[in-house]
Amino acid sequence: MNDVSIGVDVGGTFTDLVAVGEDGALESRKVLSTPGAQSRGVLSALEALGAPAKRVSRFIHGTTIATNTLLERTGARVVLCATRGATDLLDLRRQERAALYDLARHHSPPLVPAGLRVAVDERIGAHEVLEPLVPSAAARAAEEVRELEPETIAISLLHAYRDPSHERRLAEELRALVRGVPVICSSDVLPEIREYERTATTVAEAYLRPRVARYLGELDDALRARGCPPMGVMTSSGGVRGAVEAGESAAALALSGPAGGVV
Repeated sequence: MNDVSIGVDVGGTFTDLVAVGEDGALESRKVLSTPGAQSRGVLSALEALGAPAKRVSRFIHGTTIATNTLLERTGARVVLCATRGATDLLDLRRQERAALYDLARHHSPPLVPAGLRVAVDERIGAHEVLEPLVPSAAARAAEEVRELEPETIAISLLHAYRDPSHERRLAEELRALVRGVPVICSSDVLPEIREYERTATTVAEAYLRPRVARYLGELDDALRARGCPPMGVMTSSGGVRGAVEAGESAAALALSGPAGGVV
């Protein structure tokens, strides 16, 4: 039997596997998904193929775990740090109405409710620092965050795409005080202009990362134990990233499964 390249997609009901041999031969397998532990369904599909694991030359995974986490609202408890006066960007969006001419439609609630947002006394303008982030302000914000008992922390300060110094300073303070909790800066996730988009993407990353990284890490370890090569993960753009990198950019997997289907 030729070495095979494998693609696997986990759906709500079935987990589908397609294997392509070096000679171009195709094989497919369909097994029941295991919602409580999706990796079990993936491993069952691999076992159903019947090929020795050491003959797998490439393994690519399209996953809906990020999509489902967003739809089901089962992500992490996120605390958002934002510039004082800009903590309501998640509510304001680009406009308050969900549909300009439909007064009956409403936006979905933000991933971070108002009670889990911390205002930071600092401000960077489009061209200069208007209010420096002094040590006492950083310490005060970090203490407020600690009291809210976050599972992850998102930082999105005004104009951080141009000058990330305040975000990095606050992140250092938070990591020292709230140990073991991931701190995610907008200047790392999406260092681009447009405050709402940058904040929303950073919050989505913080909301998704713990669950997504844990799942991908466990599955990659299980596959390697069976002799498979390092797993590649389909991103929303149709590209592929390694399991560790994909786990650290969870928001980029929001359309992983659908993108894999199109490709």
